[in-house]
Amino acid sequence: MKSRVLAVIGLVAIFGSSAALGVLAQGGKGRMERHPEMVKALRQLRAAKESLKNAAHDYNGHRAKALDLTEQAIKEVELGIASDKH
Repeated sequence: MKSRVLAVIGLVAIFGSSAALGVLAQGGKGRMERHPEMVKALRQLRAAKESLKNAAHDYNGHRAKALDLTEQAIKEVELGIASDKH
């Protein structure tokens, strides 16, 4: 149980570091999507948040802590994307 929480926290750290690359990639409608790694990390963090919300047990408070940290990570990624004014 504790290893699952640590795995989630590890994934959040990986997403954050890979998202920092923030390069341009081809978007869906013939336009360039800005920061595709950040957008991808945001989707994955939101999915992780839903999984944590739906977990059957609290795991001695670790699920709630992981949920809180995931919500913090989501906010940070959103702020990071919003901070790019280019």
